[in-house]
Amino acid sequence: MIPYKILIVDDHLVVREGLKMILETDKRFSIVGEAENGQIALSLIETLVPDVILLDLNMPVMSGLDTLKALNAAQSVIPIIILTTYNEDELMVQALALGAKGYLLKDTSREDLFRTIESAVRGSTLLQADILAKY
Repeated sequence: MIPYKILIVDDHLVVREGLKMILETDKRFSIVGEAENGQIALSLIETLVPDVILLDLNMPVMSGLDTLKALNAAQSVIPIIILTTYNEDELMVQALALGAKGYLLKDTSREDLFRTIESAVRGSTLLQADILAKY
């Protein structure tokens, strides 16, 4: 089984390191790169060719929503999962409207993270139960 290649985009080093540690405990996932903002992520995507991107929303230089807009303009088909601390309806609706395949809060379980990544790679959108409960 070839592992899914993941790009982590978050401005906090401790979050990126924590995600790498969690994801690398499972042979289905391989971290191919990381970036501290959307601008750096966009410059890495062509060479890294990730299968999925874990994307924070609030970052300096280029936010997650701006990154999603740029990926849409470039007609990227790489699935994006938003991983954020912001449990705000408006941000979630904007991210999903821009094509995000998942919207996870940073307090998600590793099982939900794994399930959402696999779902996104298959082309499905998966949301946490507590987010879905709002609708």
